[in-house]
Amino acid sequence: MNQITHHSTAPVFAEIDVTSISAFTDRFIKDMKQGKVLTDKGEIYKSSSVRQYKMFYDHLTEFEKVHGRQFHFNEISYKFGKEFQIYLTTQDLTLNSISNILKKFKAIMAMSFREGLSFWNGSGLKTPTEVSTEVTLSITEIRKLHQTNLTHSESQILDTFTIQCFTGLRYDVLCKFLRNPLLYIKEHKENSYIDIISDKTEEQSVIPLGDTVLKIITDKGGIFKIFSEEHINRTIKIIAKKA
Repeated sequence: MNQITHHSTAPVFAEIDVTSISAFTDRFIKDMKQGKVLTDKGEIYKSSSVRQYKMFYDHLTEFEKVHGRQFHFNEISYKFGKEFQIYLTTQDLTLNSISNILKKFKAIMAMSFREGLSFWNGSGLKTPTEVSTEVTLSITEIRKLHQTNLTHSESQILDTFTIQCFTGLRYDVLCKFLRNPLLYIKEHKENSYIDIISDKTEEQSVIPLGDTVLKIITDKGGIFKIFSEEHINRTIKIIAKKA
């Protein structure tokens, strides 16, 4: 009797236990990096999106460590989401950071729901935000911060914070700019300005540069260390207390 072999065209994935939300998220991040999953627009995920999911994953695994175990999809509900949100508020994060983390949590839950792994899709969980454009420091106060006795790391972070204050660049665009600022600085009739396009929104920003930002860039030779938004916010609070 001849043996009939059926050849399937469906992709074969390694057998991985993804019943826990952390294992599912870890697999998803790896697939994002390798281009195995695409956005709703059919595009490769940008590195900024990968970083945001990684931030969520890091806080999730810390939350699991607090409880001493992994959480499986069959026990994750709206109540779990609220408890995770309360945990995040104890981690000295800004409302915007908490909101971004919760958005990724809801996205993971929506994906797991579509795959039939969870009974809840993340609906109903609010993601509060704060007004990030609100001016809370005057020019005089910023100068006072720079006159404070700081460590080398604190000084680097304050320079980054000052550039953001004077340019209004969103964090992801700021990071792109700081990785090679001289590439995005243009000159026109003896005036300097930033001309940069956001990788996330593809929007172009043209921003005049004043003496303060130009001096920081010149003093550093256009070389900056990139810090996480959370670390910057925490350190600025410490510097403000010193001042």
